[in-house]
Amino acid sequence: MLNQPVLQHRKTSLSIAIIIPFVALLIPFIASQSSAEFNWSVTDFVLVGTMLLVASLTFWFLSHKVTSRYCKTGIAIGILAYLAAMWANLAVGIVGNPENPVNLVFYALLLISTFITYLGKFSSKKLILAMLVPLIGFLVMASVAFFYNEPVHVQFICLSFSCIFAMSAWLINTGSRFRL
Repeated sequence: MLNQPVLQHRKTSLSIAIIIPFVALLIPFIASQSSAEFNWSVTDFVLVGTMLLVASLTFWFLSHKVTSRYCKTGIAIGILAYLAAMWANLAVGIVGNPENPVNLVFYALLLISTFITYLGKFSSKKLILAMLVPLIGFLVMASVAFFYNEPVHVQFICLSFSCIFAMSAWLINTGSRFRL
């Protein structure tokens, strides 16, 4: 059982994890009020708010499962990369437009990684594997984009996400071997 200061810290950090996404939504809200070019609907705010809240709570939960700063940093980078990939996919689509069925691959990678992490009981090895899945997926997508003469920015985006997930996996691996 956890002592009182630890429980208080967890409650405080959970409150912060819940508040941060809503504070972040103030930026687009203020922008939509001050600019006619920035027009988000209620649906946009709900979708982005949900994505930010899930990402924040996921980090909060996983960061309490590990003690290493390396692991926590790797987890944060991986979650932010997933968030950025989903956001880009929803906004403009990584391949073509958001309705392009190829973009569903990116959501499948997220789903697979989530299952690996959950079924692996959030162990470091499974977290590393959960970062390697999108790394390989984005590399494959970059290769396919190259062979099908997709614009260079598609290849660049896929390779960039691969590098980010590689860094995340490396940090989690380093943190699981060395305790700070």
